[in-house]
Order: sequence, then C-alpha cells, then structure tokens
Amino acid sequence: MTLVFHNQGDDITSHISRLKNWLSEANINDEYIHTHLIIRKENPYNNLTIDERRRILNKMLRFTMCCPISYFNIVVNKRECKNKHTLSASIAKQLAGFISDNMEYFHSFDRIIVYYDNGQSELSYILNAILNTKLTVEFKNASPKKYFLLQVADFICSVELLKQKREKNLLTKSEVEFFYKPKELQKNYIKSVEKKRFRKQ
Repeated sequence: MTLVFHNQGDDITSHISRLKNWLSEANINDEYIHTHLIIRKENPYNNLTIDERRRILNKMLRFTMCCPISYFNIVVNKRECKNKHTLSASIAKQLAGFISDNMEYFHSFDRIIVYYDNGQSELSYILNAILNTKLTVEFKNASPKKYFLLQVADFICSVELLKQKREKNLLTKSEVEFFYKPKELQKNYIKSVEKKRFRKQ
C-alpha cells in the first residue's frame, strides 16, 4: 500500500501536460498508465512491443521524479497473516504509527484531502477509521484516469513490490524479460523512486 503526498501549492500541471502530450503523440489512448499491465503485456498494452511498453514506463518514472511529491509505503506479508482481520490490523497499525510520528507535518496544512477510488472496501474502511481519528481530513472519490498522482501511487507501489520480489529472487518471467538490461531495475527504478520516500520533517 502506497500513500503519495503532494502540497497542492506546488503546481504540477506542466508535468501532467507534458506526459499527456507525449502519450497523444505516441498514439497511446489509454488514460491510465497501469504499471503491472505494462510489464505483463496485458490489455490494453498487449499489442505493443517491449520497447514501446518500456518507453511508457520510463515516461512514468520521469513524471514521478519531476513531481514535488513524497511517499510512504506499507508492506505486509500476507503469508504471515492468519486471516483478513490480521492483515487489516497490520495495515492499520503501520498507518497509525506513521501518522502519529509525523503529526507536526500534517498539522502544518490548513486542509488535508485524501484522494482514493474506493477500489478496496477494507482499505477504505482503514483509511477512514485511522485518518479521521488522528486528523481532520476530507475524502474525495477520485478516478486514476483523472488524477495522475493516483497513477504515481500505483507506479511506486509496483516498484516497491518489485524490490521485495527481487530481494527474494521471486521475480516472474515477464518481469525479468521486461527489465532485461543488467541492474536496470535496481539502479534506474528502485534507487530513483526511493529518493521520493517520505523523510520526517
């Protein structure tokens, strides 16, 4: 689970426009750059070559690195959770701990808006329960097709998962084939994205 933080006083419209223009010029009509589908060559990217798909992901990497954002990642090993309740409790505990450790940062803002597409009901419940207990927040139902930072969250979450799988030698065949250049995944993606990790203010 990845949370992306953005101070809306830092304008990113020019970065979004450049990404949209590139996608249009490359005749890529999909409004949602979905990282896992690109890597696995699934619809709507199944007719693209590996180089075409790699170019899309490289553009997402550049967009992510250009945007003034930071992120916090929650990692839970499902195999270590006895059931859904244990899984939810682990996520809630990590989220609550992060918020508590950074209250000064969050209180520095006049408004805190949470953008989420409510894709997972259990996750929606955790976000509402923890954030409304710790902070005063507003929730907005947001589609990834309209909010590019939700796509950034998906991209970062995917890179973080790839990091975990790489460390345990669990990369799939499609992942190994996609990042075929030596050390590309570690050097270009994992290390780059980690520069955006949230640092205590």
